[in-house]
Amino acid sequence: MSNRSVTVQRLGGKGRGVVALRAFALGDRVLRAEPAEVSAERTTHTIQWDWHVHFVPAEPATYLNHCCDPNLNVRSSAEGGYDFLARRAIAAGDEVTFDYGTTEYEIVTEGPCLCGAAACTGRMLGFKDWSPERKARYGVFVADYLKTSVRSGRSGPTYE
Repeated sequence: MSNRSVTVQRLGGKGRGVVALRAFALGDRVLRAEPAEVSAERTTHTIQWDWHVHFVPAEPATYLNHCCDPNLNVRSSAEGGYDFLARRAIAAGDEVTFDYGTTEYEIVTEGPCLCGAAACTGRMLGFKDWSPERKARYGVFVADYLKTSVRSGRSGPTYE
């Protein structure tokens, strides 16, 4: 399970993850998460696309792990998925990760966060639980639907 830029590998106690096969500079597109299956139901294997739309991403994106201090930013793509861009320089061999709160309003996974980052919050947080400082840190690099205030009867934070 790889493309020319990333591959899926076993990563010790975290299970599988996505690893860079080459170096990336700040802002480079590392990979795209495209829907393999669309659902109205949220699971631990889906990525949220809109207030009531979730999708199982095609490989290798299905193996992207969460990190509280990730090296990927997320940007909604016009094709109906997400582009993952280098948040900082990434070396060949580095695991590539994103903050699940950049796409998920609420997190369904319970239990402690396993990212190991110095800035780890101890548990994964959905966008609704983010502090104003955390929202400012990500700026525009969150799912487009999270930037709106109300969709289909569900209130979400105003975020610009």
